[in-house]
Amino acid sequence: MHQKHQSHQSDKSAITTLLEHLVRMPTISGDLATNSAALDWVEAQLTNLPLQIKRLEYNGVPTLIATTIAVTNPKAPRLWLAGHMDVVPGDPDVFNPKLNGNRLYGRGTSDMKSALAVFIYTLQQLGSSLHQYDLGLMITSDEEVGGFDGARWLVESGYRGQAMILPDGGTNWDIELKAKGIIWYQITATGTSAHASRLWLGDNAIGKLTQFLAAVADLYPAEPCSDPDHAHSTMNIGTIAGGTAANQVAERAIAHIDIRLVPGELISTRHQEITDLANAFPGIEITRLVAEPAFELRSDGALQLFADIAAQITGHKLSSTLSHASSDARHFVAAGIQVITTRSTGGDHHSDQEWIDLDDLTIYYQILRRFIEEWAKI
Repeated sequence: MHQKHQSHQSDKSAITTLLEHLVRMPTISGDLATNSAALDWVEAQLTNLPLQIKRLEYNGVPTLIATTIAVTNPKAPRLWLAGHMDVVPGDPDVFNPKLNGNRLYGRGTSDMKSALAVFIYTLQQLGSSLHQYDLGLMITSDEEVGGFDGARWLVESGYRGQAMILPDGGTNWDIELKAKGIIWYQITATGTSAHASRLWLGDNAIGKLTQFLAAVADLYPAEPCSDPDHAHSTMNIGTIAGGTAANQVAERAIAHIDIRLVPGELISTRHQEITDLANAFPGIEITRLVAEPAFELRSDGALQLFADIAAQITGHKLSSTLSHASSDARHFVAAGIQVITTRSTGGDHHSDQEWIDLDDLTIYYQILRRFIEEWAKI
């Protein structure tokens, strides 16, 4: 027992050191130079390991790919360890990791540099035995802004695989078996300008826009709703702007809305619904900006093995959940890869109080290590 405790503490200390270094790098989405430098650092941590490392770039967005020499097709190993380096913006202080008890606070501790630290440490620990595993590491740097030049581009470039560990959801050991889809629209209303004292001479675009948005909102359940799991589609008005002065009838107004779809709902059906509604409102034009389908994973194979190992090590069965948000998992699931999305205990991601439980993160390493040994070993 004493030796097991020492091993846990040694693993925890090494993973924490890696994570603290990652947090100190302010890899905000769009800061391509800092993200690239962070990938340089990751590459340095993997030096002298039997890995084939490639650096890719699309539209300036950097990606790191590392595969073992046992992989016959470097675009399709049996198992990917995948994650993103980029984080959302924040005050400089959130990039200074702080330890409080067993929690490490800082930007990216939960989402998702903790996973990257575990991946790096796992590869280091497997060391010279890596040639026995059909395994790859994939780190992108644009997930927080959609993953279009990272994950989606990789899929479009032919990257595949049987299974993928992507700990970018499934908070506190929930496994994401379902995830909502997403549609973004720009809504443009056009009217006729006039002086505000003579409304009858104009046609107010803001009024048109707000009436249309209210009609769209009526298609979706109002919040708070009666379903504690919120297993329904939603619509949010994210931005709205229009007009130039208080004493002028607005000639133009624009809004952006975000619609989330539950598995089983078709993008085409929702799009037709919005299109038909827009046709009933003169002066309204819709432009679809993003359309990503919902998905539901099968729970056999690699996912079942991971869940069984996690249950054996943690002592409790992992529950499944529906994700309301989106991640790079949607790109890989669409390519037929079985994505395992769950992470250790943490919280408040994207906030100034983001944190990860370091003991729990070390347990995640133990689960991952055993899973790799059972799933990816040749």
